[in-house]
Amino acid sequence: MNKRTYLRQRDLVTPAQLAFPILVIGAGGIGSWATLALAKMGCTNLTVVDFDRVEEHNLPSQLYIPQQISYPKVNALQVLLTQLTGVNIHPVAKAFQEYAINGFTNSFYRVIICAVDSLLQRKEIWELFKKSKQFAATELYVDARMGGEVMKLITINLNDKESIETYEQGLASKVKPYRDLCTGRAVIYNTFMCGGFVANVVKKFAKNETIRPNLVFDIPSMSIL
Repeated sequence: MNKRTYLRQRDLVTPAQLAFPILVIGAGGIGSWATLALAKMGCTNLTVVDFDRVEEHNLPSQLYIPQQISYPKVNALQVLLTQLTGVNIHPVAKAFQEYAINGFTNSFYRVIICAVDSLLQRKEIWELFKKSKQFAATELYVDARMGGEVMKLITINLNDKESIETYEQGLASKVKPYRDLCTGRAVIYNTFMCGGFVANVVKKFAKNETIRPNLVFDIPSMSIL
């Protein structure tokens, strides 16, 4: 990349401000687009963890192409992002639980983005994360969710005890956040939009700007709830 590559955004954020390590957990509807948006924005230190493989029903709402069906998602994502952005992500084709038990890596991510499908997975990931050395090193944790035509971003300031406690109370809640039918969970304009919102949160973190801790966006009404 030359100096002119990011000319149009340099007064908003520069690659130098985004040079810190970021971990994305999940390479599906939210994770694939979030990683693309981050790479396009200038984030080059990206690790993506996911054990899943590309399936046909992933194609309409995720970044992948038909030729990648049956490929591990993280490896397919690596190929696409290299072509689309020139950024070579670090793919980890295993479950986060296995990755965490084996000690993560030596990167010590400043930002972790959780983009998995279920509340149970989020709970398991959070508990493993809290027990790891990464917990003391990470500054921002982003829990990205979506269902049907609603998207939600929860951002946790890991230097703020109250922020952590509020998030854990939400994880403990027995109320299901979404009740969509299996055939009404994901559509491209929601997953694509959610990925963009994640990138915006990372930009705000990089610039030390105020981050809204809880954002719920309803697409049909085009309003923040």
